[in-house]
Amino acid sequence: HGSKWVDDDTCDACECDDGTASCIARECPGSCTVNGLHYTAGEHFKIDCEFCMCYGNDIVKCEKTFCPCEVKGQIILHGENIIDDSDPNGRVIYQCNDGKEVVIERRQERSQNQLKEPTKLIMLK
Repeated sequence: HGSKWVDDDTCDACECDDGTASCIARECPGSCTVNGLHYTAGEHFKIDCEFCMCYGNDIVKCEKTFCPCEVKGQIILHGENIIDDSDPNGRVIYQCNDGKEVVIERRQERSQNQLKEPTKLIMLK
């Protein structure tokens, strides 16, 4: 009842009053909080495909890198293409665009029946 403390992870000033804890957010001089996770100054970490570093006082600098893609069980890098001939409807070409597969071309293959010339009927008189 009435106790006060500073949260070691977040530097928040907290107080307990009648069994209810309340905290006031404060910056930590030697750390950063990103997406609820705490990092110390100088610590490197990754967010999605970005490589980041904590500079303290919640200052974070990140370097953007492109995410790879998984297409049909294969890992390909940003900008690379992969051809899938296993699709029953024809050939599909996928491209990796920062972690998302994009269909850049779809070719419909004709079945054997469609490739044959139509039969010509000649009427004899």
